[in-house]
Amino acid sequence: MSEEIHKYDPHDYEPMPEGEEEAPRFTHTMVIVRWIILGGMTLFAFIMISNYFGLFLWGGTANSATQYHCPMHPTYISNQPGDCPICGMTLVPIDAAGKEIKTADSTGVAAVQQDSLGRSGAKPGQYTCPMHPEVISDTPGKCLKCGMNLEQVPGTVQPGQYTCPMHPEVVSDTPGKCPKCGMNLEQVPGTVQPGQYTCPMHPEVVSDTPGKCPKCGMNLEQVPATAQPGQYTCPMHPEVVSDTPGKCPKCGMNLEQVPAAAQPGQYTCPMHPEVVSDTPGKCPKCGMNLEQVPPDTGSTQQGNNMNGMSGMSMTADNSQYSVRGMGSSPVPGLVPVTIESQRLQLIGVRTGSVGKRSLDGSLRLAGYITPDETRLSNIHVRFSGWVKDLAVNQTGQFVEAGQKLLSVYSQDLFQAENEYIIARKSTERTADDILRDTRHQLRSATRQRLDLLGVPPEEISILDTADSPSLELWVRSPFSGYVLDKTVVIGQFINPDQNLFTIADLSKVWVLADVYERDLENIKIGQTARMTTSAYPGESFEGKISFIYPSVSEQTRTLKIRIEFSNASFRLKPGLYVDIDLADQGDGVLAVPADAVMDGGDRQYAFVVHEGTHFEPRLLKLGRSSDDYFEVLSGLSEGEQVVTSANFLIDSESRLKAAIAGMGGTQPDAHAGHGK
Repeated sequence: MSEEIHKYDPHDYEPMPEGEEEAPRFTHTMVIVRWIILGGMTLFAFIMISNYFGLFLWGGTANSATQYHCPMHPTYISNQPGDCPICGMTLVPIDAAGKEIKTADSTGVAAVQQDSLGRSGAKPGQYTCPMHPEVISDTPGKCLKCGMNLEQVPGTVQPGQYTCPMHPEVVSDTPGKCPKCGMNLEQVPGTVQPGQYTCPMHPEVVSDTPGKCPKCGMNLEQVPATAQPGQYTCPMHPEVVSDTPGKCPKCGMNLEQVPAAAQPGQYTCPMHPEVVSDTPGKCPKCGMNLEQVPPDTGSTQQGNNMNGMSGMSMTADNSQYSVRGMGSSPVPGLVPVTIESQRLQLIGVRTGSVGKRSLDGSLRLAGYITPDETRLSNIHVRFSGWVKDLAVNQTGQFVEAGQKLLSVYSQDLFQAENEYIIARKSTERTADDILRDTRHQLRSATRQRLDLLGVPPEEISILDTADSPSLELWVRSPFSGYVLDKTVVIGQFINPDQNLFTIADLSKVWVLADVYERDLENIKIGQTARMTTSAYPGESFEGKISFIYPSVSEQTRTLKIRIEFSNASFRLKPGLYVDIDLADQGDGVLAVPADAVMDGGDRQYAFVVHEGTHFEPRLLKLGRSSDDYFEVLSGLSEGEQVVTSANFLIDSESRLKAAIAGMGGTQPDAHAGHGK
């Protein structure tokens, strides 16, 4: 068997040129599938575009079939009636344009009714949908849009008919139950006439005779009738009306007569306006004088009635205390008034007298103790030197007059003393008269220099017998007192301008106190002052005002005063805070009780009493005041009586009378009357 010789061909194993390779498996299949998908999408897009523009030839066939959609979800469309799968509402028919078909359904679904303007409205008795009021039907059924039950539009319920509180559309002429909720129908209340009976809890229950409410069992109450003027009625039960006086059949109270309007010229009681008389007299109920109704408008009559409420008489008479009796110091807006003595006791009127008295009101001030400036001394020397010894070395130390304070060594002083000794000796040795006179003059000059340097006469007397000057000079205290300040120590160099000690004599001290501007009139030099301090409880110290400073502090608006106190026991220490009580020591002045003064802000006035029942307003000008009295500068005289209690009631009466006089055209005469 021969072997087939296979020759090697290098081209068999070489790769094919690019673009001539063999395709992978299923490549052609995928190409076909891709083109099928692309063609389907193109066909679907074409159908949708054609359907949008209505270009299908079979469109007439599609339009012939009725479609349905949901009113709440119009995107859901169905070819047959049913319920919306989203909200459950009944589907409604639509036309080809997607609009609802407004036709009545024979199955009981209501149609949409609108007027020419597109408005809808159901009449009473018709049925409509609560969600779609445009859906109206004459018979009950379901809404064609949402499937809800149609509700009947309620009609107007007449008084006496029955209706359901929950369903007002349910109306009946007879009582019963609501066919919807089963509640009892309630009767619509009618208008109750005066004299009929009704239940307070159920006003629809009305009866012509008394009895009990058929609903709650309460007693029926009679509707009160309006009492006419002149009739009698009970204040607690106004429905009780009678033509004759008597007692209320319900509570037993006396019936009161309905007041009749008093005519101008008639007389009536201010407290009981129902009392009317054609002649003057007294009220049979309270005993007050009847007052005549002025021939004026109703506003004046009303003012008279209001005036009577205070129980004060405003009888128009010819008395000098009438509206025109204004006195010598009239008060704007006030007129004199007359009050019966019985009423004065009821309102508690009290009076006080105007007289001269001392306004002994005390003035309390705050101050502090300070040393007497006339008993204060600063210790200086008139030369320079060094402190050699210090006898008083403590601040606050007490020193006696003439006691040594410190010794000073000074070259200037030593030289001056030496010159004086030389001059003294030279005058003793000379025999020539002319030379003796010259040397005496030189001695006098050196002695005067020692005086000018502050050397005491006692030290100079020692130099008259000494042979050599002293090496130190002792400085002594000029008076007894306490060292308030010390500024030197041993060995210190001192000058004439340096203060060495401050010594104060505290046997007398000052108190500086602040006085407000309004109290300056009560301050006088020599006035007695009583001082107390918390350092010595229960003790007081007497002093006198010695000086009043001439200026007022701009910061505190106070003026300082100086009070001197004796301090022999040295118990009063400088710097102590004290309380000052200044007693008024002025002469007697005309004063009025403080309770009698009526303060109107820009004016003060009081009511002067005449003959016990007449009260005249008087304008006042007041001065100083104490706790209980005011100084009277003008407006009152000594011995006059003024009202001190219940003056506010008299003030109200006076103002009201002045207002009524103004409305009636009566102008008060400020110059008539008798007041002082």
